[in-house]
Amino acid sequence: MNGARLEVRNDPAQWAERARALRQAITQMASQRERELANPALKIPASKVLRSMHKHWSGLTVFVDHPEVPMDNNVCHAARGMTNLCRLPDYAACGLLTDALAAGRGCRSPKLSA
Repeated sequence: MNGARLEVRNDPAQWAERARALRQAITQMASQRERELANPALKIPASKVLRSMHKHWSGLTVFVDHPEVPMDNNVCHAARGMTNLCRLPDYAACGLLTDALAAGRGCRSPKLSA
């Protein structure tokens, strides 16, 4: 749904319709999550996942209000991983590159220590 919304970014009428549909789907997902959490027969692994989903909901759905933020943050994780690698003495020069990569993808990369 978000991909379909992003495809029409330059068409205000279609954007509004697809954004409305996305928000409706997100609301339905949250309602389903709460119904599942209220089920006393819910198994512990599912309960843990749904409680985590509840706790982190605002971060999980940030892309709804901020379309410039990618839903998939694997690039962010990779950039952070590279930043950690660059903390090693032999790789210290690549820090600026990974910071730029992270910033370009809307990620916040930890600063390298001097």
